[in-house]
Amino acid sequence: MGGKASLIVVLGLSMVFGTIALNLNERGLESDANFVDHYCEHRAHDIAVSGANMAASRIYFDPLWMDGFSNIDLFGGELDVTVTDLPQKRKSLEAVGTFFNHSSTVRVILQPSSFAKFAFYVNLLPGNLYFVTKDTLWGPFHTQQKINVSGSPVFHGKVTTKLGIKKNPASSTPKFYGGYQSGVDIPLPADVNPFRDAAMTGGKYWANTDVSLEFHNNGNVTYTVQGKSPVTMALTDLAPNGTILVEKGDLRVKGTVKGKVTIGAIGSSGLGHGNVYLDDDIVYSKNPLHEPSTDMLGIIAENNFIITDNVPNKSDINIHASLFSLKGGLGAENYQHIGPCGSINLVGGLIEHQDQATGVFNSSTGKVTSGYQSRWRYDERLMVGSPPYFPTTGLYEILSWLE
Repeated sequence: MGGKASLIVVLGLSMVFGTIALNLNERGLESDANFVDHYCEHRAHDIAVSGANMAASRIYFDPLWMDGFSNIDLFGGELDVTVTDLPQKRKSLEAVGTFFNHSSTVRVILQPSSFAKFAFYVNLLPGNLYFVTKDTLWGPFHTQQKINVSGSPVFHGKVTTKLGIKKNPASSTPKFYGGYQSGVDIPLPADVNPFRDAAMTGGKYWANTDVSLEFHNNGNVTYTVQGKSPVTMALTDLAPNGTILVEKGDLRVKGTVKGKVTIGAIGSSGLGHGNVYLDDDIVYSKNPLHEPSTDMLGIIAENNFIITDNVPNKSDINIHASLFSLKGGLGAENYQHIGPCGSINLVGGLIEHQDQATGVFNSSTGKVTSGYQSRWRYDERLMVGSPPYFPTTGLYEILSWLE
């Protein structure tokens, strides 16, 4: 190969390698640009997520907080959060994070935290009441005192306490499959006035009398005001907003509930008023443990829930509801003298001020000699839903989170 030919080859190779180098450089620049875009998107997203958490935390500690954030410098970018009121006292958060020319949005819905979410809440837990081996509780539990455990009771929902845990013996190993947290303060409200107001304005309200309610599986309800004849009508006509209240009187209930309703009795004149008597089974038309159900019942008593000492209740009592007692708890009438009556089969939850006696046990055999055993199952729907105007904790919880 002559000198001229060699020169042509060298020039050709130079052009080829030059073109390759140029393409590599362009691809390198494109890759750098993609990396920068990806980094900016992530930074904007991180800012939005952080802003949503910051705002949710502010609302948790101050439920009235509506200020939001505007043009906040965060992680080298900018954060804006707006808070909007929604129906049913819910709140919407929209957090927008911006980093250079990239932005990201996180939307969060919060709702008032209902006491109905608890499978078991007890304000005053007696010092001699222990959860023991073979006890199993489904759903969230809270007490404003210590939880007493002995052996290896099982808790499938989250357990929270204000004052901690007492183990007797110290080697006890409770199983908290839903987690355990102490130092959590969730006091009962001072009153149930939001429920009372709802019953007076859009529901059914009676005062200074006792009332009996019998629910029917066709959606009707028969009410009997003391001294008057029974009246039967559609539940939705009797209480359009789903609330029924007796003030300064007692309420007696039974039957099959079709629909959503919260019923209750309140009274400020001691234990003579504000009690709810459970005269027989009160259940849903569709049991949520076995099939889809839209039925939901809340029962509120300013004082006690009392399982009536009568013939229907001599062999089990079935209750589908979330029970809320402001000053008392769930008890059984004459429980010391009625002989064994089977079980309290509760599907729902119990929120009470102080645990009440429902039976007498033989400490040697562990069997009930009078009254009832307790068999409770949590209604999982109560984690996100609640009966109408059921008491709330005063705090907010996250219902949905969209990124």
